Amino acid sequence: MKHLTIEKFWKPRLRISRPEKTTLIPGWSIQDNGHDTFLEAPLLANEELSQGIDLHECQILLVSAPGAVGKSTLAREICYETGAIYIDLSKAGPVGENTLTGGLVKSGLYGLWQANSITVLIDALDEARIRVTDEAFEAFLKDVAELSKNRSIPVVLFGRTGAIEAAWIILSYCSAAAPILEITHYDSEKSLEFTEKALKKIKPAEQHITVYRQALKLFLEKLRKQTDTDGNRFAGYAPVLEAVAKRVAKEDNPRKFINDLQSTESIPQTLQSITTAILEREHDKLKLSGLQFEDANLTNILYSPEEQLDHLSVKLYGVPAPQLPQMTPKDMETYKSALTNWLEEHPFLDGGTETASRVFEAVICVHALMKQEISKSVFQEHLSQGAPVNPFLFEFYLNKTEQPPLEHIGLLYLSARATLSLNDKARLTAEVLDDDVPAGTEIVDVEIEIQRDDQPPQSKNFSVKLSGVIYLGQEVEDVHIDIPHGGTIEIGSGKQITLIAPVIIACENLKLNGHSLLIRDSDSLAIDRTSNTPPLAVHLEAANFNEPTVFASPIVRGKAVLEVNWPGADNYPWVNYLVKPSPPTGDPQIDEALRRLRNFVLSFRSHRRGGLARYAPKIQHLRMTKGMGRVVLASMLDHRILTLEGEHYFLHSDRLVEVTGLFFETCSNQQFPQKALDFTKTLIGQQTEKTTD
Repeated sequence: MKHLTIEKFWKPRLRISRPEKTTLIPGWSIQDNGHDTFLEAPLLANEELSQGIDLHECQILLVSAPGAVGKSTLAREICYETGAIYIDLSKAGPVGENTLTGGLVKSGLYGLWQANSITVLIDALDEARIRVTDEAFEAFLKDVAELSKNRSIPVVLFGRTGAIEAAWIILSYCSAAAPILEITHYDSEKSLEFTEKALKKIKPAEQHITVYRQALKLFLEKLRKQTDTDGNRFAGYAPVLEAVAKRVAKEDNPRKFINDLQSTESIPQTLQSITTAILEREHDKLKLSGLQFEDANLTNILYSPEEQLDHLSVKLYGVPAPQLPQMTPKDMETYKSALTNWLEEHPFLDGGTETASRVFEAVICVHALMKQEISKSVFQEHLSQGAPVNPFLFEFYLNKTEQPPLEHIGLLYLSARATLSLNDKARLTAEVLDDDVPAGTEIVDVEIEIQRDDQPPQSKNFSVKLSGVIYLGQEVEDVHIDIPHGGTIEIGSGKQITLIAPVIIACENLKLNGHSLLIRDSDSLAIDRTSNTPPLAVHLEAANFNEPTVFASPIVRGKAVLEVNWPGADNYPWVNYLVKPSPPTGDPQIDEALRRLRNFVLSFRSHRRGGLARYAPKIQHLRMTKGMGRVVLASMLDHRILTLEGEHYFLHSDRLVEVTGLFFETCSNQQFPQKALDFTKTLIGQQTEKTTD
């Protein structure tokens, strides 16, 4: 498949003249300058979501990418090269019914639009979506669809994967064909070119630039070799490459650096090692500066990597300044003077309070989250911010600690989701490992799993104490949390809450912090959908329910179903969605077997090859097979409810119904028919006979 470049695709496609200077509203601009160091990332049409649509004839184009890949840079460069008007929705007002129409009129551009002489590239679709309700977001896209009709020049929208998926669905309802183009990562050749351009920007007059380029090439080769299982996703990620360029640029002796890289003792090149090396090089400034302290020992203590991150946290989050070691007034004056200059030029910053890369932003954020005295304010800012969560938080955080507090689970999951491309999936699972322990000592087993296309899933597993609150943000997708005793979950940040099935939550205390609730399924894109795929459920269950505002009736769309169960759910607006689980049988073995059977069924989701599939090691994990789990799994295989094919278990819905009487809906709301009871009784009886023999 050919890359869609500015020269060969965008310039011919956007056949317009640069408009005359005009009074544009906030967020709208004409790009008069390009970037000397700009390098196009590969741009490809998504085959499944562009099938049957002529990219050279359609009225709307959608451009998707994971977080921090360089969407805005590409959008601005296209606008500079073609004359299209750039609209940054993160700086414009909240979107709604007449956003595009009103903007064209207020900017004096409506006549040119009607004459088919101009077009717009709309950026930051994801940020706009977070700031408004789904109704307002839909109204905005309907306005775009209406204004795009019968035009030969397309409107182009840029956003992260989730926002583009949502836009694709809405535009489909408007009968607007909108193919999706994907920005992907740089290959090895382009990665080297990218870092060379970045290095030239940092060291424009460097005499030994050839040696630095050799260092870059060797560094990238080692980086790519050590992360080869991740393809281009790591070693071809723009922010990573920016960090690499800054890392190499900090070396005063590039030849020695090359020798160090070639040595067998060379440190593995990971994001963590790259950023740590930059901080350590910054620390060396103190020794090389020639500052004269009355206390000579301060040279070894001050401006450590830890202290640097403290100061950078002050700049980013406005938190209190760190406590410096005891020193004389003269030493304090000497150090603070130097510190001001060093921080202004710190490689993690791009002037003022802006970070030079999302990688560096993540390093500073994780450092701040680890500080108990400021962690809560930093956490709340990121969870409720009007911009998507940083995609690098996930990796840096779990390199710092393997036991995050319960409160941070939702933020880590959002960060993991920010790395997803169109065909990728992520899921969060959290379950109490042992129900038979004293209250207050429960341990929650947490798994964040990412699956990219047909590759085996990668997951991070960690255990946390059941203490505190799990905050899940305002949009929740593919989450299964089962902490019915002692667990507290808060969803939302005061705005509209969107729950994208499958979501199954059972906890002691549930709080919905928002003014409205939208339920929809995650398969509306029809990438995975098959005719026999069951409806996807959003199941919310709690012993106590806290509703800070009065909700209107929930909006349920697509093939999703909403199920709720808590005291008071028999009143408006929840009564239409109230389901009550089957009561306990009184037999602990049967009750546990039913729970395990339910967990197995609900763990399956639609697989890209058509069936309901789950990676084998996930099904065989102790979380699934503990207690009666192994017996239930064996029986499901014996009855061909499950089959093991290669590395995947496949669930056969027809056999599930035939043998147990269970559907996905009845499993999610824990309603077990007599057939399911008989099935578990039989397998328990068979297990007892084997034990006796």
